Amino acid sequence: MVTLCQQFEASADAAIFALMIQQEGQASVYGGGAATPPRTTVMVGLKSDDEGTGQFFSQTDQEPAIAGQYVLENEVLTLSVRNDEFQSDERLWYMNPNLRMRTSLVKRADGQQMASSCSEIRRSS
Repeated sequence: MVTLCQQFEASADAAIFALMIQQEGQASVYGGGAATPPRTTVMVGLKSDDEGTGQFFSQTDQEPAIAGQYVLENEVLTLSVRNDEFQSDERLWYMNPNLRMRTSLVKRADGQQMASSCSEIRRSS
């Protein structure tokens, strides 16, 4: 968490949440698919003067860290990233304590768009 904040010259003391998300999945297009490699993402959200909104940083395994904005409204978290290459909006919410829903829309600078929707089961350890 501290290292991620330092990459963006932000103080880890300003963090209001920090998450480590480990994902395992199975790619499936109309049937059986191969298991996808596990991924680990670290995400940190910073305090803001505006309630329910602020800046976040995220890094997944060997990918470059990114910065974006978050909005928490009506128990739905929206994460938005904007840069010269793409813009991304991801919405996350819980249907129950162990079932998370996620939708995303990614628009690339070349005009291509990709939308996705999935359900994720939280595994207790």
